[in-house]
Order: sequence, then C-alpha cells, then structure tokens
Amino acid sequence: MFKVRNKSKITGDDARPPMLRKVARKIGAIQHRWADQLQEKSERLSVTGKKLALGLFLAVFGGWSMYIAWQSLSSGGHQAAMAVQPITISHPGEGSSISAPVPGRIWVSEKEYRAIQAFHHYLDSMGQSMPGRLWRDSLLKARPGLLDSLQTIEQIYLTQPKK
Repeated sequence: MFKVRNKSKITGDDARPPMLRKVARKIGAIQHRWADQLQEKSERLSVTGKKLALGLFLAVFGGWSMYIAWQSLSSGGHQAAMAVQPITISHPGEGSSISAPVPGRIWVSEKEYRAIQAFHHYLDSMGQSMPGRLWRDSLLKARPGLLDSLQTIEQIYLTQPKK
C-alpha cells in the first residue's frame, strides 16, 4: 500500500551542496526567462520576417567563414598563415638545444642492451604456455609497437661504434 523509500541514497539535485543548488536554480530561471522572451519575439515575426532573419544570419556568418578560409589559404604577400617550427630537444650536458631527430646520438649501453635482450627472451618464452600466451598477447595488444621498439633498440646497439 505504501511505498518504502530508502533515505540513505542521495541522488540528483540533493547530492549538490545547498549553495550550488541555489546557483543552479537561479541560472535555470534566467535561462527559462530568456527562452520565453525569445519565443515571444519569434512568434510575433511573420514568415517573411523569419526568412529574412535566417537569410541575414546565413549571409553574415557564411560570408565571415568564407573570409577566414580565404585569408588562411592565400597569404597575399603577407606572412604565411602557419609557420612550421622544428621540434627541439635539449640533451643533458649541452647548453643549446638541437633539432630532432638526430641520428647517431642515441647510445645504448651494454647493460641496457642485456636488459632489453632478457626482456625480449622473456616475451618469447611466455608463448610456451597458454596463460603466458594470453598475457603476452594482451601486452602486445595494449602496446602495439613494443616488439618493433625492442628490435630497433637492439639494432641501434649492434650498429653503434664500440667504445
């Protein structure tokens, strides 16, 4: 006969602090009044007036959009619309920054190479059992370029001059 309510559950508008609820109500009331005023004004316009307002809106904003697009595509002797800046990387121990990428600047130590090899071997050995294969496949799915990166690092170590 009577519906039992769970009073411990707070949802919707009650979850907000009282100050935010007041502000939300005020903003909602202002929006409602503004919508009512716009509705009244649009009801008073004739069909021809509505069509003229729509045409004016399309002409102004369509023309402005075309102007912006034209300015961005044609420099007209002025400065280019967009300049390409090189990415710079500052290496530790160097005072100035250099443009990337810099071939031959990446050094892989023997300790890092051995760790990469061990991890690569570990990934390969995980394919021997079913749970290991599932783990390996999920890892490679989450990080699609992992094997390529490992091979690239190994190639960098093998091609760099030995100290």
